Amino acid sequence: MGSAAYKYAPQIAELLTDEDSHDSAAKALGKMGATASEYIPKIAKLLINSDGNVSGSAAKALGQMGVAKDYAPQIAKRLTDLDSNVRSSAAWALGQMGAAASKYVPEIAKRLTDSDSNVRSSAASALGQMRAAAKDYAPQITKLLTDPWKFRHVDTPRSKDAGILHSLTRLAEPGRNQEQ
Repeated sequence: MGSAAYKYAPQIAELLTDEDSHDSAAKALGKMGATASEYIPKIAKLLINSDGNVSGSAAKALGQMGVAKDYAPQIAKRLTDLDSNVRSSAAWALGQMGAAASKYVPEIAKRLTDSDSNVRSSAASALGQMRAAAKDYAPQITKLLTDPWKFRHVDTPRSKDAGILHSLTRLAEPGRNQEQ
């Protein structure tokens, strides 16, 4: 969708209060990125929705927008949600925030041993996004190479092992999500 669809953002934002479509509206606004940042407070309200699909979509949307760093504490609270989709989405969103969410690295690292393989994968990916701030967790991420569950890397359709190795290599390199 991207920023080209921004002219429809006001109509999409109205759907954030519609029970039948608020998760889809959050996803759509998230895909618009920073251009739809004026709707961040409305999307953030969905983080506490009792429907895991809705709160997970809100977390991912905030992560995609790249300018929602003020909401990192609220997203981090979702790392312990009962719904694995919400935990996975929260880890992924914090990873998208990079260094701005680095204070949550220990909480994200706890998800490396989550009972759900998708949460473990999202946590590894998030820590990889945080690069040097998460380098101390390389041994825990490496253990996922022997994880008995098969899962896909969150960002790409690669195998589990390729995704884990990608996350490990990112820990050692400076990059876009690191503050200079």
